[in-house]
Amino acid sequence: MKIVVIPKCSVCEKDIDFNKTALKCKECHLMCHKECRNLMPTPCAKKFTGTIADYTPTSPPMVPALIVHCINEIEQRGLNELDIYRILGSEKDVKGLKEKFLTSRLAPYLKEVDIHAICGCLKDFLQSLTEPILNQTLWHDFVTAIRSKDPNDVAPALYETIYLLPQPNRDTLAFVILHLQKVAQSPECKMPTDNLAKIFGHTIVGCSSGDPDQFAEESVEVMAHLLNIPDDFWTNFIKPRSE
Repeated sequence: MKIVVIPKCSVCEKDIDFNKTALKCKECHLMCHKECRNLMPTPCAKKFTGTIADYTPTSPPMVPALIVHCINEIEQRGLNELDIYRILGSEKDVKGLKEKFLTSRLAPYLKEVDIHAICGCLKDFLQSLTEPILNQTLWHDFVTAIRSKDPNDVAPALYETIYLLPQPNRDTLAFVILHLQKVAQSPECKMPTDNLAKIFGHTIVGCSSGDPDQFAEESVEVMAHLLNIPDDFWTNFIKPRSE
């Protein structure tokens, strides 16, 4: 028996009838009705990669919608999951979910999506950025801060360097760190900060050159320090600003 799958328009999400003209992107393979072509999201998600600022709103808190929706869902359903962020979601589900976020005008419905796929989508998005959230310009400043001879100088040096980040980077970093702190505090997850630092160190902190292995230790160490900064410091960046 042959099963026929009727394609859906990526814009209006209605079925595309076989007797009607449809358009298909040769890069990301999304399809749409001919009359919906001008409403297709651009640029193509498959080709489009950029810095965090390319995905953030223009008003604060400047955090990409994908990160906000994924983290909100993870905090609703995932804070009792053992080894959250360590267990891998289906690669197909992760890539598919990320594509939906980047090509649809509406956020995907996440309630029925595997929680590990949502975690994977968040990590995959961060890994696909052309530059880590802690941009390469300030990488050495962060490493210098945590290597201060006087332990009492570490926190002030880190705070000063965080304030130097562009606002999209700083707001997104704050949002992600606050989330990971909740994960670390959950007894069911069993994911202390040192484990999370190893998982997210390279993705969020990055390195100063093209060889991530050479600076892996520094990236993890910086990430661990960021996770140990009190939550009220991070909250200041993302709370609504009073008039």
